[in-house]
Amino acid sequence: MPLPKGPARCHVRPAQPEDAEAIYEAHTAAIRRTLARDYPPEVLAAHAARQSPKKYRARIETGGVLVAVVGGQVVGFAHPLPGKLAALYVHPDFQGRGIGSALLREAERGACAGGGTEVVVNSSLTAVGFYERQGYVREGEGAVELGGVLFRYVAMRKRWPLPA
Repeated sequence: MPLPKGPARCHVRPAQPEDAEAIYEAHTAAIRRTLARDYPPEVLAAHAARQSPKKYRARIETGGVLVAVVGGQVVGFAHPLPGKLAALYVHPDFQGRGIGSALLREAERGACAGGGTEVVVNSSLTAVGFYERQGYVREGEGAVELGGVLFRYVAMRKRWPLPA
């Protein structure tokens, strides 16, 4: 999936049911490769095992899931909820190209669409720097159990007004 280096032209749009497999591929690749910098193999395996195209289709049907598309290919996704970002992942081959930032801008709009004044996210340890560069501040740390292992995260918050 690699592209030449430099900014990628991406289009962010609402996800469609037929995007579920590509979302699954991008998400699990990011879990296995990107998060490997900060998490042991058993945590990565437990996190990846919880994902499936069926789960993404169900999320898509409830609405709000966004995808980033480069050259006709889904390379990342975000799942905003009111006041919260439930997930944002970009395939490792496309990271560092502005795709995550483009997804985040649209996800923030979705998270605050009902007049919200902030967006919260439980960031992976790996993504903390990304969110800090986007104006998020650390609020604390936590962990959630995934298949018998703990997945550590950093709770982060960005207050309204969000930049245009």
